[in-house]
Amino acid sequence: MYLTHSFVAIKKGELDYLMFYITEDYVEQQVKLKEQLNPLLEELGRNLLDKGAVVKAFDKDVNSANRELTDEFDQEFTRDIIVSFDHQMEKPGLLILNSDINSFDPKNHKWLYISFREFLDEYGGVKIYKLKKLFDILVSSIKENKDLFKEAEIHLKKEKAISAHKMVELKPGIFGISLDLKETINFFDQLRNK
Repeated sequence: MYLTHSFVAIKKGELDYLMFYITEDYVEQQVKLKEQLNPLLEELGRNLLDKGAVVKAFDKDVNSANRELTDEFDQEFTRDIIVSFDHQMEKPGLLILNSDINSFDPKNHKWLYISFREFLDEYGGVKIYKLKKLFDILVSSIKENKDLFKEAEIHLKKEKAISAHKMVELKPGIFGISLDLKETINFFDQLRNK
């Protein structure tokens, strides 16, 4: 894992992927979240071997690294992705690129932003096994020369389908169908935050 003062300064070189951990200083101040998330990010970085790198800003440089990133993409990048990683509700998250930031072109390069918000419980703790499963899919797709972006999107769509499935329950009875209001609210909150 690379620690840096500047996301733009990191070059892809011989690596296939750069994975930028995007966060906010208030998130980094949450000790429990940091203690749970950092080992997972380190393991992801280690498991990528020479195929990719996880890039994280020093705690004191988080705001300037984020600002630098949004400034770099402001004209070139689509509005949706700027809103995603510039919006506090979408952080922390992982921006995956198959190019340097300086040479990134959304028309010619693939990218993916994964918000970790759906991998946090209602108390701000990390759903460790759920996030580790995603990281394992990223690593295995790279090692097996599969399309990392496609594999990650398939997994994330399955997770959303599972979430939607949890809110509807078929039961014998007068109406035959019931809705779990808590799961329904959680599902629509996730959709609204996307």
